[in-house]
Amino acid sequence: MDAYLAIETTGCVSHYDKVVVVTLYLDDGYQGKIVQLVEWDITKENINAALKQVQNIFIYNGNRVDLPFIREATGIDIQAFILKDHELLYDSLRCNIWGGLKETEKQLNIRYKYQRMKNKDAIKLWWKYKKKGDRKALAVLLEYNREKVMNLKIIRERMLWQVLVQQQSD
Repeated sequence: MDAYLAIETTGCVSHYDKVVVVTLYLDDGYQGKIVQLVEWDITKENINAALKQVQNIFIYNGNRVDLPFIREATGIDIQAFILKDHELLYDSLRCNIWGGLKETEKQLNIRYKYQRMKNKDAIKLWWKYKKKGDRKALAVLLEYNREKVMNLKIIRERMLWQVLVQQQSD
């Protein structure tokens, strides 16, 4: 089974800020399932349960961001028990797509509802939820993160297609 992983945090330093949303898209090749964990649900047990049958995990810049945040929050080193973590950032660079996730989505013509939202906007949504109890802010944050995860699958598929086309033209 494959998994796609994206997180939301309160900032960008894993030993200072904290992870507040973990979203996984679990894909067994026939159907997919979204698992979202929010602050209090981000535990070693819940992540282990979600990743129980996962062999490959796909991330975008996750070796620098997502995985260290999860390790700091839960003590889990996902790379230790997953057969392979696959960094889509490196695939995009091999396809001459430069920039972060948003730039990659743009260059691959991936359109979605929250494409104009920035990481700082996601952080503001979290604090609006935490400080004011604004459940709509949390709902938007969860939907935004869900879109990011689903886009990882689309990025993987489109880059695979580009590689195949390049190989045929060589």
